[in-house]
Amino acid sequence: MLLLQVFVQPHRYLVWDGVLEAKHNKQKVEMKFILFNDILVHIARSNAKGKALTAPEVICPLQLVWISMHDGNAEVTVPMKTYSIAQNSPEEKEFISKLGAAVEKALGCMPGSGKSAPCTQNVINNISYTGLQNDGSVTNLL
Repeated sequence: MLLLQVFVQPHRYLVWDGVLEAKHNKQKVEMKFILFNDILVHIARSNAKGKALTAPEVICPLQLVWISMHDGNAEVTVPMKTYSIAQNSPEEKEFISKLGAAVEKALGCMPGSGKSAPCTQNVINNISYTGLQNDGSVTNLL
């Protein structure tokens, strides 16, 4: 349980937690997604235990998440990975909706305003790659 203390921060709260089928590199994989108001944890369900949950490569600040729609599927892009999630079930739709609203809020956009793309683009143009450390701090990796 001590390993999960990395997720306990005064400002942080849980938005969504669940397992969804996603495609990554054209292969289907069951993914565990834990969405907080400021970070997204994304890890294969088979690895979702112990230290693997707190590895920097599975924790992504929401400012580095990009969501786009292609052929009815949501493409969720985090640094170095893209997951394709079908929009067939209510759970899948709920996750994408909550993820989109959380990203907009993290970027300072008004949720549901439709202004996420320009806001996101402004952030993408002005960031350097960062990583979330085990203590919750963010450090520049370049």
